[in-house]
Amino acid sequence: PVVHVSWNDAVAFCKWAHEGGRLPTEAEWEFAALAGSRKRYPWGSRLTPSGQHRANIWQGRFPTQNTADDGFAATAPVKAFGPQNSLGFYNMIGNVWEWVSDVWSTVHTRPATGTALQDPQGPS
Repeated sequence: PVVHVSWNDAVAFCKWAHEGGRLPTEAEWEFAALAGSRKRYPWGSRLTPSGQHRANIWQGRFPTQNTADDGFAATAPVKAFGPQNSLGFYNMIGNVWEWVSDVWSTVHTRPATGTALQDPQGPS
């Protein structure tokens, strides 16, 4: 995994890698991570199915105590946990944080007119 990449660096890489390239929106990233399913995690409804870790995430009190119950106190090798979803994608959650083009929030507001929830856009 790549670490210490700024949002600006990620945007520049997307533009360099493909004409018209861009970071995904949070909704696009989540759709890809979940492979279109409605489950809570890319692999299903439980974080640790049958007691098995499926991703490298922080265990313990963030950011001071990581118990490393998943076997990794820092980043894990890309294929350490196998594919996480039905598309065969690795590390869709955990391991390192991901950049997206818009603002992530747990709260979305309704605009003054209309019924659609507003998905706030990030920097342009």
